[in-house]
Amino acid sequence: GGFWFWDPVENASFMPWLAGTALLHSAIVMEKRSALKIWTLLLAILTFSLSLLGTFLVRSGVLTSVHAFATDPTRGVFILCILTLFIGGSLALFAFRASRLTAGG
Repeated sequence: GGFWFWDPVENASFMPWLAGTALLHSAIVMEKRSALKIWTLLLAILTFSLSLLGTFLVRSGVLTSVHAFATDPTRGVFILCILTLFIGGSLALFAFRASRLTAGG
């Protein structure tokens, strides 16, 4: 037995961990030096987006894997709509307010 098999579902859960680790490091730099504000915010959006994407991949039946939980296309469309709504809304809010972050507010 091994501990990592490069299964698509395992990779879908690994990507948010990598982005979350980068987010934690970026947040520490932001607290100490008051720098990387935009980068930290984008990493937060990316981490949450990758979590939602992993949920979509695992629960929708798009991927064939020993770890996949469902094969219901209706559930996949619902999760994809939520994914699009949250990621699109987050990026729209970021685009709308990014100029205030660079101005120091």
